[in-house]
Amino acid sequence: MRRTKVVCTIGPASASREQLERLVAAGMDVARLNFSHGTHAEHAAVIALIRAGEARWGRPVAILQDLQGPKIRLGTFGAAGGVRVDLEPGHEFTLCASPVAGSAARASITHPGYLRELRPGDQVWMDDGMIQLRVEETSADAVRCRVLVGGRVSDHKGVSFPRVELPMSCLTDKDRGDLRFGIAHGVAFEKVGPNQHVALRQLLAEHKVQLRHEGVRVPLEVSIRCQVKGGAGPVMEGRTGDISRGGMLLHLPVAVPSPTVLKISIPTARGTVEAEGEIAWVEPPEARIPGESIRHGFRFTEISWPNQLTLGLLLAGAP
Repeated sequence: MRRTKVVCTIGPASASREQLERLVAAGMDVARLNFSHGTHAEHAAVIALIRAGEARWGRPVAILQDLQGPKIRLGTFGAAGGVRVDLEPGHEFTLCASPVAGSAARASITHPGYLRELRPGDQVWMDDGMIQLRVEETSADAVRCRVLVGGRVSDHKGVSFPRVELPMSCLTDKDRGDLRFGIAHGVAFEKVGPNQHVALRQLLAEHKVQLRHEGVRVPLEVSIRCQVKGGAGPVMEGRTGDISRGGMLLHLPVAVPSPTVLKISIPTARGTVEAEGEIAWVEPPEARIPGESIRHGFRFTEISWPNQLTLGLLLAGAP
């Protein structure tokens, strides 16, 4: 019995129905969509193929939204973009604060204000450190560097300044737009960094009405207590999995048949959330792992929207 989940990144080479079928047949559990690349229309097309395929596959496939985050990137190369250039060791390369057509000699960057933090001798890394430069001279509108380790660069490659602390603590405008897209398409959010919790909390609050209709699924793992409604049977202790607008995944010590109605208590930093619902499905015996909890699908029948929002904030790790 496999105890791990297989996560596959879906890109242009694997976004077709045929390739998705092959990935699922090979064991894909989670489809990762990288929002550093691609358009909303392209991602929506992949989501539609996955949702349509779940009935044929006989099991759900989770969709993981990987946000780009506040990363510094190069601009475009060539007059219209799309050009690839080679940076040669020993040659000069200038980072410009103003937009320019990138070439083997210069390029602009996003967040140009951080160029003011650089000093002669600082290192500049590109493409996840594969290309390395050293700062030789700085001015108000440009930073002249010397290429130490060369390589090929193209549009929007990542740039980092190892010495400089970048106080980028919130979601970017692109992240916020991508999150709205994710909310509307019911994807599972990748957990954001601790310094992005406040921004995510604000986004949830701003889109409360939309969230009511579209739902949010975020990974959550906290201990819970539950009991069959009416007090029949003992109080059980378990834990949660993903949560959405309509319900959540429950891990319980014993199999509870569908459609048993449960009352559950979920402790949070904002107080205990009480909810009521019914078991929608139970993990089949052949899929269970001896000695481990049994998965159940739990559908809310009574939970107020404020409590759902509280749970959403808890999932995101918001204070």
